[in-house]
Amino acid sequence: MLRLSKEVIDLLWEISQAANRAFDTLREAEASITEVQRVAKAVEGGELAYEAIAPLEKIRNDALANFHLLTGMAAPAMSLPRSPFAPNSIEATPVLATPSVARMTERSEDLPVDYRERLVTRYVQKREAVTRQVADGALPGNYQLPELSDLFERAVSLATTYEVMVEKGWEPDVVLVPRGLDFEQWNALLSGHRLADQSWSEGLHRTWAGFEVAHPANSEVDVSPWGIAVISGAERPVLTSVSKDGKHGFNAKRAVKEFSELPSVTDTSSAEAVIQRASPTEERYLALQLSHLERGERPVDSRTWTIGRENLKIGEEQGSLYFYFRPEECQFKSIWRRIDAFDNSDGIRPSAGDEDVVANS
Repeated sequence: MLRLSKEVIDLLWEISQAANRAFDTLREAEASITEVQRVAKAVEGGELAYEAIAPLEKIRNDALANFHLLTGMAAPAMSLPRSPFAPNSIEATPVLATPSVARMTERSEDLPVDYRERLVTRYVQKREAVTRQVADGALPGNYQLPELSDLFERAVSLATTYEVMVEKGWEPDVVLVPRGLDFEQWNALLSGHRLADQSWSEGLHRTWAGFEVAHPANSEVDVSPWGIAVISGAERPVLTSVSKDGKHGFNAKRAVKEFSELPSVTDTSSAEAVIQRASPTEERYLALQLSHLERGERPVDSRTWTIGRENLKIGEEQGSLYFYFRPEECQFKSIWRRIDAFDNSDGIRPSAGDEDVVANS
């Protein structure tokens, strides 16, 4: 057993506060549901449509799941005198942590506050979604999300990348990435989500069936089915009018310079190498889109295309993958184009995964 440091206590206190906010959201949602039901009953002949209550039920259920998960994560801090769950009469006592909690938090002082908060929030949201997806059969049983402590070292390795993206205004997000899924599994995960226009997402469509993916160097992942990525969550790519080879488009030179400064871009031997290393893999991009769907948010790239990291062998030449969301078909598209192609809607969505900065185990 290890005694908690001040940094550990601060992190657990933040988690406790997040649990407290989840509980407040739960109470507010329940009160809103009660009020909607009361008003509906008061209207003579009125019927309560499911559409009127469904969003409130989702808020309530999400808040309840978040509350239970966060209180479990914050258990070592429950007896702290400042804990929102501690009785006022409790006196300060030494707090002990299990080794797993200590591993998760021993380097928390290395993380920027906003990155640490985003990491915890995204983990909680993903934990709930994955539990549901495993239960529904959309994910295999071995894809249960591991404890945050098991992913923490890899999250720490991406902190510098997150800070660089913040400084450049690239709106970085933290994404939990399921690895090694096939087309059918991704299609199932991306299907059946309610969109803003009340339509339903129709999954994934690839137009490059029959072509072989030429994986870039150093793209092999370890045996873990889950990874962590930092990726721009902006509605549009941060720099457009750039070709995959980095040689064409009015932003090409700027893109090569800007993305060379990312810690994950370890190969700067050519413009193409820089663009490739800064671009997201297909599974990393789909994980970003899936996270938006799971939170009821609008998908990115509804009018733009993001250049992908992978290239394809097309005869004797290479083509690059491109990704976007097509609202008219409610589908996420994975297509290919020539590596020297560009237009004002194509661009780079900077990204880095833990496999880019951590040696495989």
